[in-house]
Amino acid sequence: MANLIDKTYFKGDINIPDSTYSVMESVWIPKFEPIILTKLLGRTLYKLILAEPASPQRIQDLVEGKEYTEGAGDSLRYVKWNGLINSELISLIAYFVYYEWMRDNVSKTNTAGEYESAYHNMKSASPHVKMNNAWENLVDLYGYAGQDILAPSAYNFLSKHYDEYPEWEFIPLNSVNSFDL
Repeated sequence: MANLIDKTYFKGDINIPDSTYSVMESVWIPKFEPIILTKLLGRTLYKLILAEPASPQRIQDLVEGKEYTEGAGDSLRYVKWNGLINSELISLIAYFVYYEWMRDNVSKTNTAGEYESAYHNMKSASPHVKMNNAWENLVDLYGYAGQDILAPSAYNFLSKHYDEYPEWEFIPLNSVNSFDL
């Protein structure tokens, strides 16, 4: 199966150089998309996404998004789960791939150890602000226990519709900081 996302998702705060697009689609997305989706969904549910070219509605809702309600009566609220892919081109998959790509590109390895590239007339800047921002956006879209139920996350969507996704197995994400701890 092809990747769910492509190079068009790497825009705005997770913009990558044009010269990286082909490597992103041939190496980075195929490597890290399965990792994040297996953590989020579990192996069985992830395999269902891969297996069905004409997926059942429940799989389409997970991948492409769905609006649902929380609460009752006067406190009824609509929540829009945008899905793993969407026309806004914002995806937890892209934030995870970007984070891993940035982490790998902070330094290079040679026989003497790790080094940072130095460019003539340029000052090096820390990538940690962008990496932390990408991770925070990933966690917001991925979701977690205790998250506001109105947050449009995968966790909240799958928790609300648990009876439709009995195969769901969730692995929470760890937090990270600028020291990658």
